[in-house]
Parts: sequence; structure tokens; C-alpha cells
Amino acid sequence: MKRVPIFLLPVIFLTITSCDLFNQSAFLQPLSGTWNWERTYGGFIGETIDADSVDYTQKLIINDEGEAFLYRNDELRVAYAIKFEKPEWHEQKTWIFYPKKDSSIQSYVSTLQNGKLVLMNACTDCYTLYFSKK
Repeated sequence: MKRVPIFLLPVIFLTITSCDLFNQSAFLQPLSGTWNWERTYGGFIGETIDADSVDYTQKLIINDEGEAFLYRNDELRVAYAIKFEKPEWHEQKTWIFYPKKDSSIQSYVSTLQNGKLVLMNACTDCYTLYFSKK
């Protein structure tokens, strides 16, 4: 078995981690930025809540480090870690939003096109949130 010279280990490590960081920001690029809430649909009774019909605002901020933050009236409601993978309940790879605290429901991006993002909660009778790019 051949040994790798010890001085090459930092180079190998940097190469592997830098490729991972590049891939991370590449898969997040379409999501990054501030998204304004337009409406929410779902729940047990299938209600629709339009942003202009309530006295609060919501926004979703997604950074290049794989994190998302959902705010209501500028107060943080949920912080997420984002991964690009294929969940068992979805037919293809998508962005999965994993809550950083166990008190929230996992969500995933079902649609991302033309400056619109649809974020669905991964449960029965849960909500779907619609956002537009700021």
C-alpha cells in the first residue's frame, strides 16, 4: 500500500472541502435572496390567506451558506438548514428545508420559476406558502 506524503494531506483536504463549498453555493444560487410572502394555502379546511388581507408580513431570507430564515413582522419564526436531495415523498431532487429546532415541520420547494417560490410543508393537512422574489 502506498502512503500519501504528509505534506499533501492539507492540499487534499482543501481540494475536497472547496469543491463541496462550490457545489453548496451553486445549488443554492437560484434560492438565495429575500422572498416576500404572497399567500398561504392549506390546513384542515383548505383556507387561503392572502398577504393583503392580514395585518402582518412574512418574508423568507435564504443565504449562500445553506440557511433560510422565515420572519413574521421582522421577528424570526423558523430557522432552517437547506439540503438538495430527493426525499421519499417527492419524485425528484429538490431543496429540503430542515428546521434547526424540532418544533417546526420539515418543508420543501415544490416550484421555483419566474421569480416565484412555493414552499410546502411535508405533512398531511399542512400549509403551502407562496413567495415572490424581492
